Order: sequence, then structure tokens, then C-alpha cells
Amino acid sequence: MLTFWKSKLFILLSTLGLFLAGPVLAVDYDLSISQSNIEFSKSELVAGETVRIYAQVKNVGTQDITGYVTFYRNSEVIGSSQPISVRPGKTDDVFVDFTVPSEVFNIGARVQGTEPTDQNNSNDETQTALITPDIDTDGDGTVDRLDNDDDNDGLTDIEEQTKGTDPLRKDTDGDGKNDSADQFPLNSSEWQDTDGDGQGNNADNDDDNDGWSDQQEQSRGTDPLRKDTDGDGVNDPQDYYPLDGSKSVKEEERNIFQPPPEIDDETSGSQENVATQPNQPVQELPDQIETVLNNNEAAEVSQPAPVARVGEKVEKITGQNQGFFRLDNFLLWLLIAVILVGLATVWLYLKIKKNSDSGSNVSRQAKFNPPTKPVRVIKEEQPQSRINMSPNVVDLKEIMKQKQEKE
Repeated sequence: MLTFWKSKLFILLSTLGLFLAGPVLAVDYDLSISQSNIEFSKSELVAGETVRIYAQVKNVGTQDITGYVTFYRNSEVIGSSQPISVRPGKTDDVFVDFTVPSEVFNIGARVQGTEPTDQNNSNDETQTALITPDIDTDGDGTVDRLDNDDDNDGLTDIEEQTKGTDPLRKDTDGDGKNDSADQFPLNSSEWQDTDGDGQGNNADNDDDNDGWSDQQEQSRGTDPLRKDTDGDGVNDPQDYYPLDGSKSVKEEERNIFQPPPEIDDETSGSQENVATQPNQPVQELPDQIETVLNNNEAAEVSQPAPVARVGEKVEKITGQNQGFFRLDNFLLWLLIAVILVGLATVWLYLKIKKNSDSGSNVSRQAKFNPPTKPVRVIKEEQPQSRINMSPNVVDLKEIMKQKQEKE
């Protein structure tokens, strides 16, 4: 019973003492900083990026106070110390710039150099928890933990794991070709297999597998990476003109001096048989043209103008398009007419010149060889009335008469 009253008395006296003492007085100079007072300018801290660290300091004393805040990464100072000036019950913010490292880190902040001296050092320093930075390997703005292609080489991280390549390196084997474009991403000496034979082009001596080696293709000017260089549907080795897309079969040279091949009598009149002889000499054309024109089967088909028809038959017989020398070509006949007129003009000119030269020769002969005095012959009209003639005049009639008398 006595013990009970003793305990009650103790409690009563203790309560009375607290009441008489009154509230505990605060110190005059006291700056405070806590872990919650440190913040970053970005929510995602990516390795290699620059961010800003903010710290807020509060004056929990009763008097104005100044000082400095120094930031640390682990034990390494970040930037320079930042000054603060705080009134009682107010706060002041400071900051520094910081490059996020690639390894785990934490940030600390310390209040120091106060004026007047801080009377409570227990709340002058704090630090954050450990921070693991994010990585953005390809620098595309998406951190690796959210990016399905960390190196941005065109292959997803899962595909890279399947191929055995490095998902954090665009060019795993370091040959200058991205893994997605490298057919041999783990072989630094090969990256392309044009013909898909499993052998890289560097080791393969026939990259397009067309039958010609790369060296042969180079000597011929063809593409060693394309089976059909000119794109005409015929592979280079089988193409007689591998650089000409308009032809691939060797063209036979036509010799007009070669004797024509023999033609069977039974088929000599057939239009189709005649058309299959492209090498017949030109001197055989007239007879064969006449044969074709007289063919009854050809006559049943509506024919164009005679000249055009002959030109078409010539083309069928020779196997060649006559072009300008078609018989129905107006310009051809005009050219022939011009040539004939020209020849006639030259011939006429030469003839006139020849006659002119002959007249000139006669004139020159007359000039240097003057004619002799002509003998005058006077016809005797009547014997009775003979005219006395000059002794220089010869009387032919008299001479003939004397000759008859002598006989």
C-alpha cells in the first residue's frame, strides 16, 4: 500500500517539474539539411549526360546566418562550394552541374563555413542512397532497359543473342559493316556472300557463280557480282554480247561473193523456203522476186502497191530490212533522178565543149593557111556567041571535046 502511494507521488512531482521548467529554448544559429532536400533536374540519370543537383538548406535557429554548401560524389568534391544566406525559419537553394557516371554512385551535401558558427552540427550533412545510372548505348534517347535494340544496328537484342553478336556493339567483328548488313558478323575478314554459296566474296573466286571467275569478268568488263551483266536474261558466259542488252547470239557475217546454197526444185517456188535463204547473192534476186510474185498462194493475200510489194519480197529473200534502199522509198527514186540529171548535164556540157573546140581549130587553120585563088569556070551558053575568056580560065567543056576527038 505504501509502495503504491510512493509511485503516485513520483509521477505527480515529475509532472509539476516539467510544468515549472517551461518550453526548451531553441539555439540562435542552426542550419539544417536532410536527404529529402537533395534533388536532380532529371528523373532518369543516364550515364554520360549532364544534370543539375539541387540542395535546400533551412535556418532552424533564431538568428540570420550565412555559410556554404559543398557537394560530393562519394568523397570527390563536385564543382565549387555554393554560398547561402538564410533568415530564421526560411530556406535557401543552391545547385551545381554534374556528369552522370556509368557506375553506381551517391551524392552528399555538407553545410560548412557558417557565420556565426553553427551551434548544432548534427544536421549539417546528408547523402543520397546509392544510385544506379541508366545506359543509352546508341544515344537515341531511350535507355537500354527500355530499348529493344540497344546498339541501333537493325537487329533486336533478342536477334543478337540468337546470332551470338554483341547487342551493345553495332559491328561485333569490327570489319566496318554493321551486324545487320554483315553476312559474316563474327568473321572480320568476310561480310558478303553474293551467290549465297556459303563462301564469302573475299575467299570466293566466282562471286556471282556464273561460271566465269572474278578475274575473267574483270578482263571482259563484266560485273563479277551479277550473273547477267547486261540484263538480257542470258548469263554472261552464254551471252556472246554480255555488255549489249539488245542481243546475245552471235551474228553471222553475210558474204555476197559466196555461192548460193542449192535449193530443191520442189520447194524453190515456196515463199517460206525462199525467205529462209538470207545469204543468197544479189544477182539471184530478180529471178526469185518474179517467182514469189507469180506464186498463187501469195497472190491470194491482198497486196500493197507493186513497188512496195517488190520491196517486201526483197526483204523476205535477203532476210534484211532494206531501210533507205526500199523500192517504195520516194527519196531513193528522187536521188536516182538527181544522179541521172547530173550525168546528163555533164555529158551535154562535154559535148558542147568538144564542138566549141573543133570550131576553134577550124578558125585557127583558116588563119594560118589562107585559101588559094579559085579557078573560075564559065559555062558556055552557045557556041556561036563564045565569050572571049581570059587565058587563065580553063574551059572544061573544050577539054572534054578535044579528048573525044582524039579517041
